[in-house]
Amino acid sequence: MNTFYAVALSFTACSFAVFIINYFIPNGNLKNISTLVLVLFVIVSAIKPIKEIKLKKSEYINEYTETEFNTESNNAGIIKSNLRKLTADALKENGIDDYELIIDLDIYDGEVVIKEYTIKIENINMSETVKKTVSEKTGIEPEVVRIK
Repeated sequence: MNTFYAVALSFTACSFAVFIINYFIPNGNLKNISTLVLVLFVIVSAIKPIKEIKLKKSEYINEYTETEFNTESNNAGIIKSNLRKLTADALKENGIDDYELIIDLDIYDGEVVIKEYTIKIENINMSETVKKTVSEKTGIEPEVVRIK
C-alpha cells in the first residue's frame, strides 16, 4: 500500500507543479514545447518509485537466496562432520589409525547427494572389512583404496 501511496503522491505533486508552471507560460510554440517537457517530467517522476520497489524486491530475493545457500552449506558441513566421525569410529574398531578420508557431497532440493566417499588405507587386504564396518556405521558404502 505504501507503494501506491508513493506513486500517487509523486504523480499528484508533479502534476500540480506542471499545471502551475504551464499556466504562466504564454501561448505559442514555447508553450507546446514546455508542455511536452513537463509531461515527460511527470511520467519520469511516476516511474521512479516503481523502479525503487523493484530494486528492493530484487535485494530481498538475493538476500533470501544467500541465506538459503548458507543454510544448505551449513547442513552439508554438519553432514560431512558426522560422516567423518562415524568413519573414524568404524576405522578405530578395525585398528586403523592411519588413513585418508575424502568426502564430497552437495545438497540439491533438500536431498544429500554424495559425489565421493573414499577411504585410503595402507593395508589394502583390510578393504572388505573396512567397507563392511563403515557401511554398518554410516549406511553408506565407501570406496576403499590404497594410500600411495
